[in-house]
Amino acid sequence: MPPASLRGLRAHLHALAPPSRHGLLPLDAGAIDHALGGGLPLGALHTIEGAGIEAETGASQAWFLAMLLSRLPGTSPIFWVAQTADLYPPGLVSLGFNPARLIQIRTISENETLAITETLLRSGAAAAVIAELGRTGHLSGRRLHMAALSHGTICFALRRFPYGRKPAEPLTATVTNWRITPAPSVLLPHRLPGPTRLRCDLLHARTAPPGTWILEQEDHPDASHPFRVAAELAHPPAALRRLAS
Repeated sequence: MPPASLRGLRAHLHALAPPSRHGLLPLDAGAIDHALGGGLPLGALHTIEGAGIEAETGASQAWFLAMLLSRLPGTSPIFWVAQTADLYPPGLVSLGFNPARLIQIRTISENETLAITETLLRSGAAAAVIAELGRTGHLSGRRLHMAALSHGTICFALRRFPYGRKPAEPLTATVTNWRITPAPSVLLPHRLPGPTRLRCDLLHARTAPPGTWILEQEDHPDASHPFRVAAELAHPPAALRRLAS
């Protein structure tokens, strides 16, 4: 099928897709929200991964998640479940995230991370659950997605591989799959660095085509609009398209 026809088919299917049963979490980043049909579906599993050293540290992914989760209304807790307890909650304040909502749970194994994450999702007590997972595969992903669907809780699987460990199999049962990596900032006058930027690659979405955007943090005192689309890479090079396929 020619690329133009394929894009038309995706756009048609996107228009026909029913709205999320539990609503959407908008990023307030116009181009991305438009591509996603309004935002990320709640009550679903989403995957966020990195590349290179970011796949080990998870720094850019955590930055992206903090700004995204600052959009969640209400006061229900947000749980972060991981074997490595190196997240520094006070550092998230500048990203618009209220650390008072955050509850960190440290686990001793990935199996325990999965069990606790599924329990939290099925309880309906959480506004969101982030699980740092490395070797989880298809079946576990399906369980997490169904658990998230039960109460409309959004779940993020942060694909992190400390010490260079690599996944045994892909986590395929996800509504969206993102790769978040650092991007060069624009120099301000006097060669001062500009706002922090991220490159956000949407590798897969059930109702949207892949896309690439450069996001930077808005400079608002109340952080009510944390995202700004600095650039959209509508036609990435062939090598990048192969990487994202």
